[in-house]
Amino acid sequence: MHLKLESFVSFLALLVLFHVLVGLSHAAAAVAAGGGDQFMYEGFAGAWLDLDGMAVVEPDGKLMLTNVTSQMKGHAFHPAPLRFHAPANGTAAVRSFSTAFVFAIAADYVTVSGNGLAFFVAPSKNLSTASPSQFLGLFNSENNGNASNRIFAVELDTILNPEFRDINSNHVGVDVNGLVSVASKPAGYYADDDAGAFKNLTLFSGDAMQVWVDYDGGAMVINVTLAPVEVPKPSKPLISVAVDLSPVVNGTAYVGLSSSTGPFHTRHYVLGWSFAMDGPAPPLNYANLPKLPRVSAKRRSKVLDVLAPVATPLLALAVVAGVSFLVWRRIRYAELREDWEVEFGPHRFAYKDLFGDIAAAADARLCGDYDPNEAALVLKLGLLCSHPVAAERPSMRQVVQFLDGDVALPEPEPTYRSFTTLAMMQNADGFDSCAVSYPSTSTSIDGAPSVLSGGR
Repeated sequence: MHLKLESFVSFLALLVLFHVLVGLSHAAAAVAAGGGDQFMYEGFAGAWLDLDGMAVVEPDGKLMLTNVTSQMKGHAFHPAPLRFHAPANGTAAVRSFSTAFVFAIAADYVTVSGNGLAFFVAPSKNLSTASPSQFLGLFNSENNGNASNRIFAVELDTILNPEFRDINSNHVGVDVNGLVSVASKPAGYYADDDAGAFKNLTLFSGDAMQVWVDYDGGAMVINVTLAPVEVPKPSKPLISVAVDLSPVVNGTAYVGLSSSTGPFHTRHYVLGWSFAMDGPAPPLNYANLPKLPRVSAKRRSKVLDVLAPVATPLLALAVVAGVSFLVWRRIRYAELREDWEVEFGPHRFAYKDLFGDIAAAADARLCGDYDPNEAALVLKLGLLCSHPVAAERPSMRQVVQFLDGDVALPEPEPTYRSFTTLAMMQNADGFDSCAVSYPSTSTSIDGAPSVLSGGR
């Protein structure tokens, strides 16, 4: 029994020692010579990182922040907070810092991708309220642009978002507390081996690229440099902008990498990452980094390539044919004005000319100085008295009752002039002039409905 207890205690001691050694190895792998203010990861196998969202370290050491799942985000934090203010000088100025990382954005399609990734400095590792898609996993629609965010970021953006005033769908930007960049440039670099000529880069090409972010605390200037991974750091940065980070980064803060996806399937990889305070970030050796998977972007269907040249002229022809038909129809059914209409006026009226508020027919000379209800009563009564069928017109007694309000005036019903109605209206000398002058619709049915039940 005594031997079993000693064996158990020895096992516990070995277990504790193992965890201590693992922690020390993680720290040694992450922190280069110079203290805890700098670190370097050449691959992330066994790295000391805090991950959330879709972020995962693959077996070969690649950090995949997001996979092809739509509308997701992923974060990777250096686990320990860093002191961005030097306690010795007693000022509020942010210390100089530098970071470098190698990334690749692999999209399923050659023309569109997910929303990109960013390096950031934040006061907390809790970004649970941040949204994916265009917000890059850093902000949301409610807090974007708020000074209380206290987040500095450098974005590698692959989507054009007009609400953030993006310059294009392939740019690098410097962000302070929101995604409306204080400075941005199309992705590319100034080639030292070509007299400083600007070379364009496509962020979502799937090729590995390296980014350097350098902040000069004394001059308060941010420099951002981008280049293909096999190209040494260019002497001229892509972006150089004056930014005072002292209102943004207070005391200690966390550094991390973030990415997000929208509707397009995209993988965001990071192969290596280094950081340092008060000096340049340790250089990354590309030969030591994990290799990217061979994933070919999908191209358009060959059917589309064949149909596109044919469909365009067919669509144009269809539009021309449709317009021609509408013009022909308008001419074909255009109303012809007869000679006698010049003197006596038209005998046909469009429905849109007759439809409307009955009070609109009041004499304009009244200038609106009348009771609308009384005007409507008189106008409706006038219509009733001019009914094309004489038997339907009210008697004088009924007119007085309507005007005095003793009897409710019935709503006028539409009258229709069919051949039968016209025959009823005809007298020995021709058509009843009153009936002929009464407006009618173009629809024809036999007979005219009665609106009165009282006698004359």
